[in-house]
Amino acid sequence: MGRKTRKKRSRMVKILIEGYQLQSVQDIQEALKDLLGGAIEDMLKAELDDYLDYKYGETPPKSRDTKVYPTSNKKFDKVCIL
Repeated sequence: MGRKTRKKRSRMVKILIEGYQLQSVQDIQEALKDLLGGAIEDMLKAELDDYLDYKYGETPPKSRDTKVYPTSNKKFDKVCIL
C-alpha cells in the first residue's frame, strides 16, 4: 500500500469523523448503515429483478415459470422444527 493511499484514507476517515460526529462504536455503525444501506438495498433489488425476470415495483408477467415459482397442492399435517 502506497503512501498516497494511506493519506487519502486518513483524510476520508477524518472527514467521516467530523461529518458524522463519531464518538462511539454505535455512531460508527449508524454512519455505515447510512452510507452503505442504500447501496446494499439497490444491489439486492437488482438481484431480485434478475431472479424474477421483471423489475421491482412492476406487475409480474402472467405466465410464470414453474422453476421460479413452484406451486404445490401438498398439505402437511405436522410441522417439524429443527
